[in-house]
Amino acid sequence: MDIYEESRLEREGALAAAAGLSWQANPYLKRESMPAATGEPFAEWARKHDAWLRGYEGHQIERNSGGSAA
Repeated sequence: MDIYEESRLEREGALAAAAGLSWQANPYLKRESMPAATGEPFAEWARKHDAWLRGYEGHQIERNSGGSAA
């Protein structure tokens, strides 16, 4: 995964949080996106999962601190 893909996943996570979705909306928690289904290495899947979650949590922190997320 390159830096652009990582940034895209972080934005998607932030957008999910902004839309009021649960952290469980992370697409990498779906059975068909798990390493057992895709065949990708666990470390690569974990980077994608974590990038999305970072964006989600970052938006939550921003919102809870009274700031505005971009």
